[in-house]
Amino acid sequence: MRILLTDGNQRSALAVTRSLGRAGMEVLVGEVTAKNLASSSKFCRKGIVYPSPFEDENGFVEAIRNVVGENRVDMVIPVSDITTAILSDNKQQLEPFTTVATVDHGVFWAASDKNNLHRVAEELGIPTPTLFYIEKAQQILDVLDKVPFPCVLKPARSRRRLNGRWVNTSVVRVQSNEELVKVAQDERSPQWPGMVQRQIRGEGQGVFALCERGEPKVLFGHRRLREKPPWGGVSVLRESIPIDPIMKDYSTRLLKRLQWHGVAMVEFKKEVNTGTPYLMEINGRFWGSLQLAIDSGVDFPLLLVQLYNGDTIEPSEDYRVGIRSRWLLGDIDHLLTRLSKPTRDGMTPPSFAEFIWDFLKIYQKDMYYEVESWDDPGPSLYEVKRYLSDGVKGLLKSPRGYRYAK
Repeated sequence: MRILLTDGNQRSALAVTRSLGRAGMEVLVGEVTAKNLASSSKFCRKGIVYPSPFEDENGFVEAIRNVVGENRVDMVIPVSDITTAILSDNKQQLEPFTTVATVDHGVFWAASDKNNLHRVAEELGIPTPTLFYIEKAQQILDVLDKVPFPCVLKPARSRRRLNGRWVNTSVVRVQSNEELVKVAQDERSPQWPGMVQRQIRGEGQGVFALCERGEPKVLFGHRRLREKPPWGGVSVLRESIPIDPIMKDYSTRLLKRLQWHGVAMVEFKKEVNTGTPYLMEINGRFWGSLQLAIDSGVDFPLLLVQLYNGDTIEPSEDYRVGIRSRWLLGDIDHLLTRLSKPTRDGMTPPSFAEFIWDFLKIYQKDMYYEVESWDDPGPSLYEVKRYLSDGVKGLLKSPRGYRYAK
């Protein structure tokens, strides 16, 4: 088979490239630049350059259609939120020429809109941290005397279309009424609609799933050990764990209600004091810690191709527990942040001495590295070069306002 992946700079795209390449498939990797993380892999047959999906949706879709026709692509697999959203919206336009391995747009948006997802969860009796649903910023003023502090303001969508482009939204932690009022007065913010949530302290855990028309076929459990930044963000060290039966029940009911078809990650935060798992979100595409599942024995990319080929997928929860996956450069960023800013918002991370001792254990039993690979060194060399270049240049930020997604 010939597979076209999008978003070659995503680590999940690298995991898919290696997985399908090792299975004997021809993998084409698309990005806005010719050189990127996944295209640096020896398992990438060809790199594809397309217009930025963040700024030129129509150009991106047209480029995908041309690549499909010129290269006789059997299947297109979107990797990021944005490309998944765009290709699910244009699925009917593309499917006469190829298979698009994503759910229909209605199902995708039902899961991606966190306001909608949390309302569905409430109907199903699944705990969420959401206290109030906010459509416009000014509505925050109506709930000022009902909000516990600290609280979290979370947009319904991580990215939103605005004036023909996609812009990033962000989670905001608020400590006081004064801060909350300030947020309410910013009518230009693309944050809303969104939610006011109580802050949940605890460990991030998730259920990875492959579903067939709403029926979970393959399930996998993981937990986050370290994140970037340390107080919550992208996982840089994670571990495979037995699936929590409560999380399994919640995930299964949600995915059945949505009639999900394909891969998804249902993310929870397990409250440290009560042990209650609170629903955070559903990622309706391949997740950042995909390599962990592959290293543990669950090859989700291959399973996804088989699913969309119409092959029979046997139910399974069989994988190795206790496997760790480390994103090394992300873990270095975690270290640098701990050195410069050890705490935030009253949160107390594990002791620094304990962290350093674990950080320096480069070789550990059942530890795998997400990017570094002896038999495929290209992506690691590319990532280190880009990391050092970014360190020299500094992170580029827009002078004011909201930065467009890149």
